[in-house]
Amino acid sequence: MWKATHEKISISRLVSIWFGLIVMVAGCRAVQPMGGEAPLSPNGSNTILIVGGQLNPRVLTIPPESTVTWVVADWPVEITLLTPARLCGPPSGFRRTEEGTYLSSILQTGSRASLCFAEPGTYDYEAFIRGGGGRRRSDVAMRFNRTLIGQIQVR
Repeated sequence: MWKATHEKISISRLVSIWFGLIVMVAGCRAVQPMGGEAPLSPNGSNTILIVGGQLNPRVLTIPPESTVTWVVADWPVEITLLTPARLCGPPSGFRRTEEGTYLSSILQTGSRASLCFAEPGTYDYEAFIRGGGGRRRSDVAMRFNRTLIGQIQVR
């Protein structure tokens, strides 16, 4: 007889697996054009998944007037758009800084934030992963803090 000695899977781990599967299936459907450039998304709505300490995809190419949504699958994340941008709608989960860039609130597991990019350009961003998962010990949290750099290309 099988004994139930396996560990329970946490909700956050299930969310991570679920989002990973969605990204994997979506990636299988993408077609890579000649020249090695990332394909333009045909639907105008794009998702960047932040899971396992990585951005997926790290570089996203979209047409103008498209919305990009960042989705957090595990650790809390703060996203900073490093390049000033003109938006085609109100930001969701972001606030405009004095420099004309955008800063998200600290996004918890399962949270999302969105920006709609109005004009062509290259927009760099960073995602600061606040590791430690709410643990009180600062030495544990500091080991997991990580900054990821990504890019939105609007063409």
